[in-house]
Amino acid sequence: ASRIFASIIVVFFSIFVIPSIIEGLTREEGYLPKGNPWEGVIMTIWYIILVIGFIISWMKEGLGGVIMILAGLTVSLPFIIFAGNYGSLIFAIPSIASGLLFLIYWRDMRRKKLSNQSH
Repeated sequence: ASRIFASIIVVFFSIFVIPSIIEGLTREEGYLPKGNPWEGVIMTIWYIILVIGFIISWMKEGLGGVIMILAGLTVSLPFIIFAGNYGSLIFAIPSIASGLLFLIYWRDMRRKKLSNQSH
């Protein structure tokens, strides 16, 4: 369930984020928008961390889960702290939820291995 949920999240956000990144890179005035340059940077960093966590989680569920939780914090905390914008939770909650699912799966697999070794 954690891999399916994470796959849906990454594909869904990729539909919006990848075109935005491409558009930003091809803009004549540069990648950073004039209004709020940090918004695009934070979203790009969040997306990169999310994808890295997603890829790692297929091999190491615990580490990937932690990285996906960090991605959620990366996208939400700056907006909440500096701008009081809780709208960033739209991106953070799915990232954190997916990371928590991977951590729960990792914990359950560790318990299962330990119980099999003790018998």
